[in-house]
This record gives sequence, structure tokens and C-alpha cells, in this order.
Amino acid sequence: MNIKELLSKALSRDKFWLAKLISLLEANPELLLEYGDLIWKRSGRAHVIGVTGVGGAGKSTLIASLVRLMRSDGKYIGIVSIDPSSPYSGGAILGDRVRIQKSINSGIYMRSVTAPPEEVLPWKALVTLEVLDAAGFDYIIVETVGAAQSSVDVANLVDTIVVVIVPGTGDDIQALKAGLMEIGDIYVISKCDKPEAEVTYLQVKTVLGGIVRDGWEVPILMTSALMNKGIKELYSKILEHHEFMIKKGILEIRRRRRYAKEVELMALELMKRRIRELMEEDKELRGLINKVISKEVNPFKVAHQIVKALLGGR
Repeated sequence: MNIKELLSKALSRDKFWLAKLISLLEANPELLLEYGDLIWKRSGRAHVIGVTGVGGAGKSTLIASLVRLMRSDGKYIGIVSIDPSSPYSGGAILGDRVRIQKSINSGIYMRSVTAPPEEVLPWKALVTLEVLDAAGFDYIIVETVGAAQSSVDVANLVDTIVVVIVPGTGDDIQALKAGLMEIGDIYVISKCDKPEAEVTYLQVKTVLGGIVRDGWEVPILMTSALMNKGIKELYSKILEHHEFMIKKGILEIRRRRRYAKEVELMALELMKRRIRELMEEDKELRGLINKVISKEVNPFKVAHQIVKALLGGR
């Protein structure tokens, strides 16, 4: 099968061929030079929703409940779960996939994307997002590894960002102060059946109450996925936020930000690949690295030499 046939099958939402296409592009992103236009010209229709929050906040369970509601509304949903990978083995922690998988049916496709320790938002997540968008999924949910100041990068990728907060931990309130307060379009107190949920709600309201972002009054909701409480309200607010963005012209601004982020991360990935090739193939650079080991030259000079080589300034 040639790449155009593969694209045709994958972009008809066939799970098997979607997986094949995404894996192929991850392994060889330069295929996008020739075939990327076939994907990007069809994308831009899905409502992209980011879900972030500290580990244990109940993001996956909440997403599973939300997805069931979206499917009952006849919508197709793609899920991109960004998993932390081991710095040694490169393997991912796929517990999120196991938890969400129970809700998956023919209208849902989920892909786990590993995030190296130094990356919050891997370029592979962006390629996956665009493929699912081009394939005609109505909603694409991006679930991030966790939340802190560094994890706000997801805000550059999505249309609507949902911040999930678990009751009874001061860490969440600190995280809000550290950066999440600046990015959320909707805040959710999960596991609201817990006795400490009301106190957490009041704390969050103290920190966030009355915040207006781009003219949107940011809501604070309480949900319990296990009790199916507050999920309809969350879905309704997501739809309301999308309509608000379209009406105010904010959606176009966020899409521009998303595509700028895609260009940046893909350029960095290509640079990293080329640097690795140079370090393996270029005898002069290998010699310089040996000089670093023997303390004859410092690493910055070697890095400078690599950049000059990439820019054709040798």
C-alpha cells in the first residue's frame, strides 16, 4: 500500500490505519514534506480540549465520563494522552489508557504519546492531533502528564483548557498560584463526593473567583465521575466556551497560536535529529567531543560548532 492509500483509509477514521499512519509519521516526520498538506488542509474543524491537573486528580475518570456523554450526543472523539516516559527505558506509564479504554467504542480513538523527561509537549502529540482532526473527529481531548508552571504549555495547543483539581490537597492550590491560574477556561473540583470538596471549592473560589479571561467569566464546577455528577454541566460549559470563542474571534487567535507552536516544536525536532546525525557522521565533531572528555575544549564550543554546521557556516 502506498502512502496516499494509507492516508485515505486513515482519514476515514479507521482505527487500524490511523495507528499505522501515526506510527509512520512519528518514525519518519520528513514524510510530512510531501504528504503533510493532505492532512493540514483537512484539519482545523475539531474542538480541541485540554485536560490538565496534578497526578491523582481524576483526569482519566472524568474524561471517560465526558466521552460517554459526547458519544450519546453522536459525536466522534479522539483522545491524545501524553504519558511520562522513563529516562532510562523510554517506556510510558499507560495507566490512563487502561482506565479510559473501558469507555472506548467505534466512535472513539485513543493514542498515548510518550513525553521525554525534558519535554512537556512532545511534537508527536501535535502530529497525532492534526491527523485525528483531519480524520473528522468532532472533539479531540488532550490529557497532559500533570500540572505545574512548566505544564502550562498545553495552553498553546488547545481551544479550551479544563483544569482538574482534587479535594483535600494543598498542592493543587499552590499549583494554581504557580501558573495554572493563568490558563484555565474551566476549573473542575473532581471527586466532589469527598467530604473535603466543599472546603477546596471555597479555597479555589478565593484564588480564582471572578476571573474574566478574554471576556469569558471562568466557571468553577464540582464533579464526581463515579456518581455521574456535574458531567452534563461540564459538557455544557465546554460547548458554551466554544461558541463564545467563535463569536468573539478568539478561536482564530488560539488556532494561530497552535500552529505557531507546531512550527516551533517540529523545527526543534528536525534540528535535534540533524544534530544527532552530525555527531555520529562528522569525524571533526567526534574529535571535538573527545577533546571535551580530555578537557582540551569546553562543551559550549562544540555546540557552537554544530550550530555553525547546521547553518552552513563551517
